[in-house]
Amino acid sequence: METMRMVPGFGRSATADATWWALEAAGQKAVKWLWPGRVPLGRMTLLIGDPGRGKSLLALDMAARVTRGAAWPDQGAPGAESLVASGTGNGPGGEERAPAGERRMPVFGPPEAAPEPLDPALAELAGVVDWPPETEPDAGEAGVEAAKTEAEPPEARPETPNPVGSVVLLSAEDDPGDTILPRLRAAGGDPERVVILHSLRRLTDGKRLTFSLSRDLSLLDYEMRARGDVRLVVFDPVTAYLGGLHGHSNAEVQDLLAPVRELAENRGAAVLGISHLTKKSDVALLYRAMGSLAFVAASRSVWVVGPDRREAGRMLFLPVKCNLVGGATGLAYRIVGSEGDPAVPVLAWEAEAVAEEAEEALGAVRRAPAGELAAMWLRGLLAAGPRATRDVERLAAAVGISPTALRKARKALGVEGHHSGAGNAWALSLPERETASPVATEARAAMSEAVAAGAVTGAGGA
Repeated sequence: METMRMVPGFGRSATADATWWALEAAGQKAVKWLWPGRVPLGRMTLLIGDPGRGKSLLALDMAARVTRGAAWPDQGAPGAESLVASGTGNGPGGEERAPAGERRMPVFGPPEAAPEPLDPALAELAGVVDWPPETEPDAGEAGVEAAKTEAEPPEARPETPNPVGSVVLLSAEDDPGDTILPRLRAAGGDPERVVILHSLRRLTDGKRLTFSLSRDLSLLDYEMRARGDVRLVVFDPVTAYLGGLHGHSNAEVQDLLAPVRELAENRGAAVLGISHLTKKSDVALLYRAMGSLAFVAASRSVWVVGPDRREAGRMLFLPVKCNLVGGATGLAYRIVGSEGDPAVPVLAWEAEAVAEEAEEALGAVRRAPAGELAAMWLRGLLAAGPRATRDVERLAAAVGISPTALRKARKALGVEGHHSGAGNAWALSLPERETASPVATEARAAMSEAVAAGAVTGAGGA
């Protein structure tokens, strides 16, 4: 049998060129983690939750740990090692270190290219001076090797459990001075290693712009290449940076996020997008992220935060989707005042894992359809005996059941109408099979109590 050669195949259409590779040519590699088992490097992660549940605080908590190389909340806790399969790398956090001299392919520019010098006007706006140092054209192999070495992933220092790195933070909701900076410091972070976007102006007229993922991703890539050690990029919230794009269009959002995913992979950084939940509490959590489902689809890891329904003040951080690891568990935390200033909140994590399912702990509360609710109500009302038709209709209207829903409920239950003895008025009653059922027996007891309390009138009442 002839051995297949791993050579690329090429194709061309009227608008594009395509290169096809045998899967074997991709080479097997381990997943690299920022937060082992929870937030992968080189991938997108989505954090969802209602306002006021600590999403932004959690992102700053992560940023603080990255800038100090501090341990993650579950590192060292019982069972923490089981979050990531064994053999997933030889670096801190389950990372597989790149061989010496190997460099990731950047999104913008060839592999050997250092960042281009900034336009002088942009440099002045950004406060950048003489960055980056240019490699001399005749530097030869030494210059190339220096560029390669600069791109290697950071190692953990002897005194830190994880590599120290920088964070790029784009926040559209919190003020840097009175909110972000004090909270980062309270969490123990290094503000020198956190970069925020100070301003973005149009070159033609100097008009201030909002960062757009579709227009300005090259500027983010430049900053990441210039710093060289960015391990986390945060968009808070991610829907604020769509550049006017309709966030509910799956196709448009997929096209928008594809370069973001490519940037994350080639820079080896984790991209964390924060999003609110919609008000549709009767659907699965995967479908409640604000905007298009494409945000969830593009993220390899999706986490939700929300209140523990059994313990006041306790918040749960639970997995909704984890494509890169099996058996992921959650954690719990409380939002408390920091030691230095009780007015500045921080997260107080619990060490033990939370094994609850997100849907069970924080997910949808099932609401019965209107027709089902009407049938349940009518069965309970008639379980105590016949009721005057006008009484049933009046009570149904009082509890918000429409005439149409009431008619459908009568038909579903087989409710029978007949003349009552008093004034030859019409009355409604359940069929015999319903009145003899255990459900009807319980309903009769509940309705009897309601009648005794004067909440509703008796069988022949007006």
